[in-house]
Parts: sequence; structure tokens; C-alpha cells
Amino acid sequence: MKKIINVLLVALTFIACNKEDNEIDNEVTDPYALPWKTEFIHYDNISMCSGNHSYGYKLYYKDSLLMEDCIEFGGIGISDSLLVNDSILHLFFTGSNVSYDLMTRNGGLSWEQFPVGPPDIYNVHFVNVELIYCVTKNQNDLYFTGIGESNLSIYKDTLTIGTHYIIDSGTNITDIDSTLINLNDSVDFVIKFEE
Repeated sequence: MKKIINVLLVALTFIACNKEDNEIDNEVTDPYALPWKTEFIHYDNISMCSGNHSYGYKLYYKDSLLMEDCIEFGGIGISDSLLVNDSILHLFFTGSNVSYDLMTRNGGLSWEQFPVGPPDIYNVHFVNVELIYCVTKNQNDLYFTGIGESNLSIYKDTLTIGTHYIIDSGTNITDIDSTLINLNDSVDFVIKFEE
């Protein structure tokens, strides 16, 4: 009887150990340590992703696909990027009828999308980590959109020689009251900040 009890104890111990081992093996863990960092984000623009007349992109964090898109009879792609720091990255998308900024504030873990006007991105102007301006163009018209600490949403002006002034009410920028966007040798835009 003592021998049977010892065998049962050994068997129970063996089963308990195997159960713990299986539980550890089945745990799902994030393969990338937090916080994520923008230096590990990369993308590919892809032609013919869904037939001859399609264009799209794939966005990756290290070797993992974060998101992708493909549009037939047109397309969408990443035309420019602005790396601000380890956490903040802006990706600028253009397509046949759209342009937008896709921004992360946490190294690529989550994203926010901001429409920025017509599909031709003309200039990206960095003010600070909390504010950038995107200038888009359609024929001779310019569109200004503030991203971040801004209330400027797709302001339209004409591309003419000289210095032009725009007021961005609702900005919360300390130590400066305006920013200068130089578009070319003969066209400047001054954006004045007002709370």
C-alpha cells in the first residue's frame, strides 16, 4: 500500500510539473518590448499590388506588418515622412484624390489620421514637437493645415508673389508668436499664433 501511495505521489507531482510547464509555454507575450520606438518603423510603396492599375503601401514595425492598403485604378502611397523623436513620427500619404498625415505619438503602437487637403503635398513645416503645418497644392491654390496644437484646418490661399499672413487662433505655443514658411524665393507665409 505504501508503494502505491508513493507511485501516486510521484505521478501527481509529474502531472503538476507538466501542467505548469504547459501554462508557461502557452503564454502569449508581446515580441517587442515597450516602449516602441520610431526608429524601427519602415514602409514600402508597392505598385501593381492588386492588378496592373493599382498602387499601395505596407507599413512595418521591425518585421511585423502594422497596416497596408491597396487601391485599384488609382493608388495611395507614402510620399514623405517626418521623424520628430523616438515616439513621434509623421507619415504623409498621397493618392489620386486624397492626402493625409498618419501620426504616431507612441513609437508606432497606435496611429491618428489627419486630412491635409488636395493630393499634392507641397511643403511640411516643423514648428515644434506639438505643431507642424502641411501645405498642399491644387493648381495655383495652396491649402494650409495645422497638425497638433492648431485650429488651422485646410486654410486656402493663392500662390502669388510676396509675403502673406495667416492667423492660427487657438494655438498654445510658448516663447514664439509666429512662424515663417518659405515656399520659394518669392513666396512666404507668416502664420501668427493667437490663443
